[in-house]
Amino acid sequence: MVAVFGYDFARWWRLAPWSTNPLMRGRDRTAALAFACAMAVILGLVPFAALLGSLTSPISMPRRPERAPPPSRSMPW
Repeated sequence: MVAVFGYDFARWWRLAPWSTNPLMRGRDRTAALAFACAMAVILGLVPFAALLGSLTSPISMPRRPERAPPPSRSMPW
């Protein structure tokens, strides 16, 4: 199996909070549930962060100030 953050997928699936294994410790179930809730909140905040960034971004302003035209090379005499 492929290791994901030090766990293979089958072990990660067995440690899920919805596992029906009666030997799973309550604190392991609680920790897995807290991790799943934290990930859901973080992933849920991504669209709001994108919205906030797009609303506060100064779109009408140029990203880089335009340069002045180069001076003319003609000699004044």
